[in-house]
Amino acid sequence: MSLATATIRTEALRHNLAIARKAAPNSSSMAVIKANAYGHGAVEAAKALAQADAFAVARIEEALKLQQGGIDKAIVVLSEMLDAEWVEACAEHGFQPVVHDTAGVEAILAARGLHQMVVWLKVDTGMHRLGVVPDDCARIHGQLSACPHVNEVRLMTHFSSADKDEDTATEDQMERFSQATGNLSGVDRSLANSAAILSHKQSHAEWVRPGIMLYGADPLPTANDLSSQLRPVMQLQSHVIAAR
Repeated sequence: MSLATATIRTEALRHNLAIARKAAPNSSSMAVIKANAYGHGAVEAAKALAQADAFAVARIEEALKLQQGGIDKAIVVLSEMLDAEWVEACAEHGFQPVVHDTAGVEAILAARGLHQMVVWLKVDTGMHRLGVVPDDCARIHGQLSACPHVNEVRLMTHFSSADKDEDTATEDQMERFSQATGNLSGVDRSLANSAAILSHKQSHAEWVRPGIMLYGADPLPTANDLSSQLRPVMQLQSHVIAAR
């Protein structure tokens, strides 16, 4: 007899994605299923989340696992350290890499003879984890856009504290992102993580990135009308072996 069993409710995954789409009805949804879908099973989660417009993972190995599992949606690779080998792999398999530093930009530009690819340029607006500085955004966007094997350049940033009440950091980051990207017209943008999807409508843009909310965790310190509807996806059950 197993001492512990994790039950995954795929209907709850679908329900939580529907909440994200309800919160941001005019945005495409990039479902974040990195780290084996936060322990829920990446391929299985992706199949349950078939209504998502794209998936996001952390590493290329995760993207390959999804593709080998029969997932044919667009896959964005969020935080790979890009070099020539990984750029070639992204182009070959149709993955969309996120460029967040000079080395990644140089790897994209130096590649030759690749399939056309979509590239995301990440801008550090205040989280200070990954991303190019805002002042370099327009220049790097121009370099990537002029690259013969780059079909489209999209823009993203990540919020440091959208899950906190009475904090102006998110508004400050949105303003920095707007200043850095405002002169670039006709470009897809992505700012909102789960907390921002549920609480900062002005951040929704063309793409939102629901992550932890998909698995039923409310990212907000105080639940609102939308976050209170989230359903837990995993239930862990075990047996008591002794009582003292």
